[in-house]
Amino acid sequence: MANLPTKSLAGIKKAVERYVMDKGEKDIWAETIFSAKPDIKQMFPIPFKDQYEKHMGPVTGTSCSPFVKRIFLTCSSDGTVRMYDVLNKRPLSVFEPGYNEYLTAVAWSPFRPTVFVTVSDNGTLYIYDLMLSKQGPSYVIK
Repeated sequence: MANLPTKSLAGIKKAVERYVMDKGEKDIWAETIFSAKPDIKQMFPIPFKDQYEKHMGPVTGTSCSPFVKRIFLTCSSDGTVRMYDVLNKRPLSVFEPGYNEYLTAVAWSPFRPTVFVTVSDNGTLYIYDLMLSKQGPSYVIK
């Protein structure tokens, strides 16, 4: 409860106190707080409200870099992979591996900081190594 915003804490406290008085309980435990059913939006406020430049279709995969914690990738059914820095709203790079394909997943290499992979809906695997090419995939496996 100590991690909740001050304005949320007051509303949750009232709900729990009302519940405890109605039930005739004397002690308040974590179970009691959840049984009181306070507003879930107050208990778990939205931690992140920034908006990044959007894909043209739904995002189907995300992956955070294991080497640079600020960098993450998203892939979408619009056929693009976007590389973002959490500090910028616009993507650092946009990759379009194939033509007229949906991308279903993206992942960073756990061993090499410049390598990531994405896969399309027809099963084609696109491997990018940014040391070899900053635009197209370095390897394509059908």
